[in-house]
Amino acid sequence: MSEVETRELPRAGEEDVTTSEDTAASPPTELTGWRLGLVMTGLWLALFLSALDGTIVSTALIEISNDLKSLSQANWLVIAYFLTYNAFLLLVAKLSDTFGTKNLLILSNIIFFVFSAACAASKTMTQLIVFRALQGMGGSGLYTLVFVVILKLISPSKIGFYSGIISSVFAIANLLGPILGGSITSHTTWRWIFWINLPITAISTVLLALAMPTIPSETPTLAKLRAVDWLGGLLSIAWPIPVLFALQQAEVAYPWSSPVIISTLTTGLVLLVLFACHETSLYRRTRHNISNISNTKTPILPIPVLTTLLPALLTLSTFLTGSSFLSATILLPARFQAVNAASPAHAGIQLLALVLATPPFALLAGLATPHPRITACLLLLAPCAILLGTALLSTLPASTTSNHSPDPRQYVYMALLGAGFGTLAPLSYALMKAMLHGDAHLAAATGLMNTARTLGGTLAIAVCSALLHGRLRRDLPGILPAAEQVGLVEESLANLRLLPDEEAVGRVRRVFGEAYNLQFRVLIAFAGANVVLSCVLVAAMEWKKRTGEYVDLGERMRMAEKERVRASQTVAVETVKQES
Repeated sequence: MSEVETRELPRAGEEDVTTSEDTAASPPTELTGWRLGLVMTGLWLALFLSALDGTIVSTALIEISNDLKSLSQANWLVIAYFLTYNAFLLLVAKLSDTFGTKNLLILSNIIFFVFSAACAASKTMTQLIVFRALQGMGGSGLYTLVFVVILKLISPSKIGFYSGIISSVFAIANLLGPILGGSITSHTTWRWIFWINLPITAISTVLLALAMPTIPSETPTLAKLRAVDWLGGLLSIAWPIPVLFALQQAEVAYPWSSPVIISTLTTGLVLLVLFACHETSLYRRTRHNISNISNTKTPILPIPVLTTLLPALLTLSTFLTGSSFLSATILLPARFQAVNAASPAHAGIQLLALVLATPPFALLAGLATPHPRITACLLLLAPCAILLGTALLSTLPASTTSNHSPDPRQYVYMALLGAGFGTLAPLSYALMKAMLHGDAHLAAATGLMNTARTLGGTLAIAVCSALLHGRLRRDLPGILPAAEQVGLVEESLANLRLLPDEEAVGRVRRVFGEAYNLQFRVLIAFAGANVVLSCVLVAAMEWKKRTGEYVDLGERMRMAEKERVRASQTVAVETVKQES
């Protein structure tokens, strides 16, 4: 078993909550000063590259496919990365308890480095797709382990603040990805999209290797290996890949009724059921074998997180937040290109309102985490901001003026979304640490939250994609007389230039505008559910606090400070005794 799983698991009927003893515990090695700065820089760079490589390829697909002469496989450069990126989140987080967070983080950096170089040197599209999938494994480790490091090595008083800094990565990466991808392919070879990863990854690896401390382990390596649930690990990777493939490709490459989508979705769901049954059975055996826990395999899935009220509610809220965040960052640039005739780079620039609003609110939320009343208010207000922004974005004009200028109100609406997303990201990680029973399930819980966020986004995007293509197939035949013109427009917006006149182009853009408004009206349901769930979460936190089953971060910090003072006094007394 790992160094953090030496405490007894909760008995039947008990909730996995923080106790007074856990509250007083401090991080294994509290980072301060220049060392903290170096570690945070290394973490930020690692997470930035992981997020950037999910979007930077999007504007380079045509150039890559032209060079490698394989246009039909171009979309797999994006799909392959995200399939492995999402599939390994939970497993890597759990294995960090076994092999060490620092070791796995550096290994993830090395994997990302090696296969970025392999992508840059690829000679065929098949090679590039395979290397992108392997690069996604490294990116997955970087994504999930960065937050594990923050929760394990940074004191509770600073977790919220530094989670806010790290969370700004996603907005910046989503903005810069399409712009950098387009700029690189316009001025040099597409291979530099991957070559630029190498020096940044090297800097991150060196900083983390030199400055990041290793959490001490009391468990022998052989015992760690015996404790790994290898079957659960295999199933944790096996089920997301077909499910995510089906959700990403439905109504894009295949209709929902196609054998490909039905078979892959069914396979993934069956594997998910098997994974859940195996993990539940293993967890029950572990609880009944506490006397010999050192020889017991530990589940990959943190069952106590899903069966305890507060962590379960927080994980579900993360799922709903991910559905709104990832959908907005994907759909808005696509809308700007389809409706406002913006270039990929200009579409990314129009997203600035959302991007610039996210970091300051993330930092403010991080600073507020020690104050439970402010935290509760933010937990209620942030989902409301997301709901309001989503609802307002669904009212944007479906058609534009002759010069395709965007509606200036959209920047205010996007700022509301950015404020909500920025606020919730650091709060979720800080609250999860406060809700758990010590650090026993912290890494796995972090991986579960990250998985929930990406699954929520993937599901929402799949629903929106189905709505878009359904609306196009319904309305475009009434606008474009030739069936081949309808197919060309569905295939690529670049084919709009092949239409006979500007009036037809304007009508097509209006159909896209109406479709995107419909998508945001559907996303109102996800955002509204998150508002309701946040109210339930805040009420449950207050109830558990009154019953003594939950200790908020403010109280945790006060108890940790008392323990620090008590320890200092004890050391002083012992020193005086020795001197006398």
